[in-house]
Amino acid sequence: MTGTGQDIPGYLVCTHPRSGSSYFCQLLESTGKLGKPLEYFTHGHMRRRFADPADPASLQAQMHHFEQVAASSNGLRAAKLFWFDMPGLAKSRLLDRFAGYRAVHLERADKLGQAISISRALRTGQIRSDMGAADSSASYEYDDIRRRLETLLTADASWKAFFKKQRMRPLHILYEDVTANPQAAVDRVARLVGLESAPIDKDGVTLRMQRDTLNSEWRERFLAEVSQRNPGLAEGLKGATAA
Repeated sequence: MTGTGQDIPGYLVCTHPRSGSSYFCQLLESTGKLGKPLEYFTHGHMRRRFADPADPASLQAQMHHFEQVAASSNGLRAAKLFWFDMPGLAKSRLLDRFAGYRAVHLERADKLGQAISISRALRTGQIRSDMGAADSSASYEYDDIRRRLETLLTADASWKAFFKKQRMRPLHILYEDVTANPQAAVDRVARLVGLESAPIDKDGVTLRMQRDTLNSEWRERFLAEVSQRNPGLAEGLKGATAA
């Protein structure tokens, strides 16, 4: 492989939905040097619905597809993995195929904002900013946001436990840092794989932030309600609820 300063076959963006991962991965791909980090292993259904109707269904076929198309011109491969992808990959022993890959742990500090974003996206059908208008009939639902929050907290803890068990030291990047300085975040990944820099091609970045005043309204309602219904969860949210 050429184009990297060391023998690194690729890297994995390890994250959870609504962490800004689609935007971040589009930034990475736009450089032309950092692979094509897409969701190759989400049981096929998400990519078939939103990106590639011909995406293979089996994990083995998805791995073959990944190995064929996920590299940039310098040979560096990249993929995005959610924690819920991991059991299938582990059971199929496909994780062994990532030997030598580096890990990037993309996390969102604002856990409540992330949970609200998950709830809203799944209940309106607008997963990405380039999907057109969302279903405006979806309304606030406390229990749904609470469940999403608990799931993502578990997923982030599971990633951290996995890295510790595997004695991996992932590059930790916050969603908030990506939005504040996209090029700096991308360059951190470039250095991880032995490149000095990787300039973003703005023409290759089409996704935008979807958060608006409705997210803020749902946040206020949830914070008011959780303090009454679940004081323990409310206490745990302190320091992780900034808008």
